[in-house]
Amino acid sequence: WAIYGYNGQLAIAKQGARLLKTGVGYLSGNFPIYANPRAVDDPLLHAALTDFLLRIQRAYAFANKNFPVYAAAQVAETHLPLQDILD
Repeated sequence: WAIYGYNGQLAIAKQGARLLKTGVGYLSGNFPIYANPRAVDDPLLHAALTDFLLRIQRAYAFANKNFPVYAAAQVAETHLPLQDILD
């Protein structure tokens, strides 16, 4: 089962899963976002895409500057132990 993110910790903690191999060296950590060229050319959709990308940028900046707050929000959504997210 190939998974990433908190699902791995959940599977280990709750289901007794074993880690066989990590994605280190395989996964870049980059998550490209694509848009259809027609959407980029449309002024209203272009504005919406710009707004979306700026919101993502602000969210990552906030999470990086306020990791304990981000971690607490993740705990609320994933029900993982806080320490699993902080590690």
